Formats: sequence, C-alpha cells, structure tokens
Amino acid sequence: MRRAVVEMPLRDLEKLGGTSLPDQVSSCEIIHFFACDSRGCAGIARVSLKEKGADLEDLDRSGGFSRIERLSKAEGSYVVYYECEPMNCTTRGEQWPRVYVGLPTEFGDGRAKMTYFGNATEIKKLFKFLEKLGVRTRVLSLTDETLDPNSPMMSLTEKQRHILTAAYKIGYYDVPRRIDSAKVARALELDKSTVVEHLRKAEKRLLKQVIGF
Repeated sequence: MRRAVVEMPLRDLEKLGGTSLPDQVSSCEIIHFFACDSRGCAGIARVSLKEKGADLEDLDRSGGFSRIERLSKAEGSYVVYYECEPMNCTTRGEQWPRVYVGLPTEFGDGRAKMTYFGNATEIKKLFKFLEKLGVRTRVLSLTDETLDPNSPMMSLTEKQRHILTAAYKIGYYDVPRRIDSAKVARALELDKSTVVEHLRKAEKRLLKQVIGF
C-alpha cells in the first residue's frame, strides 16, 4: 500500500468535480471520514470561520457542504458532522483511479492538502489523471504505509482504535472536555453504551501497557 500526500490550489478542486470552500470558511480540517466515494463524502471536520461573529447557519450550502451539523465549539472553531455531494471525476472516458482519500486532508489559505492510499499502479494512475485534468500538484510525500507492530495501538481491536482516535480528535480527552460520550456516539452514529464500552476497554489495555501490570 502506497500513501501519497499532495498539495494543490484550492480552486483546482473544481477540476476534480468538487467545489471550493464556502466564502465564510477560512479553513477546514477533516478529522474522520465515514465515507468518500462516488456516492458522496461524509465525516467529522474542524471548521474555522473568517468572521468572529459568524455562525454555521450562515454558511452557503452551495459552496461545498450539503449538510453540516455542529457537534462542539472551542477557540473560534467548530467540530461538525458534514456531508458533501459526490465528485464527478472522469476525463476522456477514464474513471477515477482506485485510490482512497485519507488523512491528513486540509483546506485553507487557498491550498488543499489531500492524502491518497492505493497500490503503486493506482497511485501512478492518480498522478497521470491529475495531470490530464490540469490540476497543479506538489507531492509532499510518497511512502509505503505500514503499521508499527510495536505500537501500543496495535494491542487494540480495529473498532477500539477507530473510536478512541475519533474521540481524541474531536475533543473528548481535552481539558476541559469539549465533547461528552453521548456526542461522540452521535458523531460516530453508534449507541452511547457501545462507545463507552470500547473506550473503557481501549483505555484499560493502554494503561496496562504503561503501568506494566
């Protein structure tokens, strides 16, 4: 599996069949993807607005988001659940390469940082595809994606890693806590009891490794 992180002008997203950020948004960082495919994108993001007095309700839905729901607010930014319309990524009869969008994915200051995962052949197709579309890209990194077997996170189940990482990114472990377990559950579209159970099991496993018994 290869991992490519590329940077491109924000306005070039339109060449990929997408849209630019709403005018009121200064930056957007994707925290977690639920889906990002031909049916559209959905996930959790941290959104900062240009005007201090602006509100999410003021956003122009034609500028990137088809749905946006506030989860929490802190330090001038919102953590939101969002949905976007699908992108129409075809050129000269060719379909979008079999690559997957991952993290980090960030938008702001007129630039977009995108991360793609796929095998070596599909990543090469991606670069050719972007070139045909006239998307001006700068490759920030191109690496093999591997998991460190010695990482404490590897002691967790995939579900535990998924919930723990998402909870951390959206402020569950901040001091003071920005979001409670009920809101984490809502963001992940899971039952609160399921989220609490997986978080406790994950925390216990990690603490056991740190404490040593």
